[in-house]
Amino acid sequence: MIDSSYTTSHPTDPSDLFFGRQAEISWVIGQLGRGQRVLIVCGAPLIGKSSLLRQLDRRLPRGVLPVYLDAGNAEGWEGVSPLLRIAGQVGLRARERVDLRVAPPDAAPFAEHPSTAWQAYLAALSAQLDGQQIVFLIDNAERSAPEWLHALYRSGTALVLAAADRERLAGSLPELGVAPPSITLGALDTEAARTLVKALVAQKAQIDPWAVRRILEVTSRQPHYTVQFCHTLLRCCAHRSMLTPPDVEEALDLILNEPHAEFATAWGSSLPHEQAILSVFAATRGLAGIATQYDVQKLCSRHGRAFPLRDIVATLERLVGRGILERLGANSYRFTLELFRLWVGRRYPPDLVLRGGFRRFTWPEAGAFLSALRQTLDRRWLRGASLAVLAVIVFLIILVPALRSRDGGEASVLSERTLTARASVAPAHTRTPVQAPTHTPPPAPASALPGYDLVMMSREDPESTWQIYVMNTRTGKRLRLTDTDSNERTPRWSPDSSKLIFASDRDGNREIYAMDLLDDNHLANLTQHKAPDWQPAWSPDGGRVAFSSYRDQNWEIYLVHADGTGLERLTEHPQNDFSPTWSPDGRLLFASRRHGDADLFVLDLDTRELSQLTESERDEYDPAWSPDGRWIAFVTQFEDQSDIYVMRADGTDPVNVTHSPYANDFQPTWTADSEELVFVSYTSARGTHDLFRMPRDASRVIPVTEDEKDNLAPSVRDAP
Repeated sequence: MIDSSYTTSHPTDPSDLFFGRQAEISWVIGQLGRGQRVLIVCGAPLIGKSSLLRQLDRRLPRGVLPVYLDAGNAEGWEGVSPLLRIAGQVGLRARERVDLRVAPPDAAPFAEHPSTAWQAYLAALSAQLDGQQIVFLIDNAERSAPEWLHALYRSGTALVLAAADRERLAGSLPELGVAPPSITLGALDTEAARTLVKALVAQKAQIDPWAVRRILEVTSRQPHYTVQFCHTLLRCCAHRSMLTPPDVEEALDLILNEPHAEFATAWGSSLPHEQAILSVFAATRGLAGIATQYDVQKLCSRHGRAFPLRDIVATLERLVGRGILERLGANSYRFTLELFRLWVGRRYPPDLVLRGGFRRFTWPEAGAFLSALRQTLDRRWLRGASLAVLAVIVFLIILVPALRSRDGGEASVLSERTLTARASVAPAHTRTPVQAPTHTPPPAPASALPGYDLVMMSREDPESTWQIYVMNTRTGKRLRLTDTDSNERTPRWSPDSSKLIFASDRDGNREIYAMDLLDDNHLANLTQHKAPDWQPAWSPDGGRVAFSSYRDQNWEIYLVHADGTGLERLTEHPQNDFSPTWSPDGRLLFASRRHGDADLFVLDLDTRELSQLTESERDEYDPAWSPDGRWIAFVTQFEDQSDIYVMRADGTDPVNVTHSPYANDFQPTWTADSEELVFVSYTSARGTHDLFRMPRDASRVIPVTEDEKDNLAPSVRDAP
């Protein structure tokens, strides 16, 4: 059952969904086949080490008897020889896997001489295994006691050790002479993560490809957080049959407001200067969460703190060592988990962390810090020293400042050289206040927005709602037309520029609205249906509106008069039809998945004759017919990015006019003279969606928007 994989606190077992990691599984099998007896699988907590071991338990070849052990449970073995417990587990696996009649181990010999008893039991068992190799799959291996781990190695068995703390594991390993082979688990590859998302939601809803992409960005393709995110998405959007990017943002908001013990521990166990850097890093906008040490230094300066570059570099490298950041090159860094960056950004803004000066530990943070520190120091041979170190730390950084604060003493502010700025604790569910843009009243009714030639949907940041703006592309001046708590999307000028149509969820679900710009922006709901309606497009005469609707449990194209009457269904196919637009002579152009991938089709509304324009194996969508009727612009989706193509109106001579391997270009629209395109482009370097203009021959590209906002769905007219 798919629902079983929603138990995100546990690893997936063989019956659950498991995607990717084929290279890692093949590596383990290959190393064991070459006679390697100790293999190490490293990775951050929750990255999927336990799930990998469970899969190995299932996938190791014939001739191998896998035995799974969780060393994290070994602390509960007090009073009983660990080797007796392990012998019992081996006997159980032998009975399950090879149907041997193996008696449970006798406890008495293990109580007197555990190593001797273990060797004797294993010898008796091996005589019945007919040459099968015993392979121990040991989870949380850094918590293994050296005594029993050494005994397993001396007995000739193979060990696959999964650990989050490689340094601690090294203290428990037997003397091997050479370092054992190892791999480090990271994020899933893009295809595996995409398949995981689709499999998780498939039985509940359909999901837009851009929504999948956003989930992978937020979760950094880490399987635990991908499953957790999909669980939340289905929980908060259970009533929706098609999940879209705004639904993902809604789920993200819920997740960021939920408690995350691992995030709180990572933050609370960070030193003050680490918290300062994390806070600044989390606040980066327009950089896709990527920054250099120079960017960090500049951002700190903006918040009133001038830190030496060498201290910033040292702190960044320490955070890389802890697995919180990852290095992308000689100078670039980013959070290993984007979700943690967003969490830090919401709770610990730089204004509080950097400008608040040095702040003492609160008691809960002190507990988290000491717990993390004790785990670092907790070796059997260091426990005495650990207690002494902890006592000194408690006295110096917690008790003394706490007593001083109770006596009314002022906090000492350490020098900037030591980077000791510390955050004030923000309430766990408090969002950083962001001043809403000032709403400028629309002009007098008869003006029809003179000077403004572009309309678009825009938002301040990922936590804001989409609103509709008009823009004068010559001066850059903007005017906000909507000011709601709902999302207002995909606006389109009417042919006479007197009205706008757009999609809005202001009534609880997506509907198509018309805004009369000559009647005080009066609104009319054209669709009035509980199912999602999307992607409105004016007919050339302005009398009708085509749109996509999910009212038939898949996306179909509908037609309605501009006053909301005369609803008509235009397509009827089990696969999705979407992205409608019009030719100048009144034919309808749209995308359809009726042949598997998305292709472009033209429907003659008079004869109802359907013609297919594109037949590639890639998805083509977002079509736009030029006003002179000669050209069609559209988007072609490649594996990891999208480009804009222009072809003749009969579907011949397609040409890639953006050809940007490091950008996603989409949503093209034509200028009134059919000579230029305005389109959306997204690059990971900026991290925002921006609008650009270029001639049809792609001879140059000119920015239309250059800000830190997201700008989508442009529609252009001749400025009145």
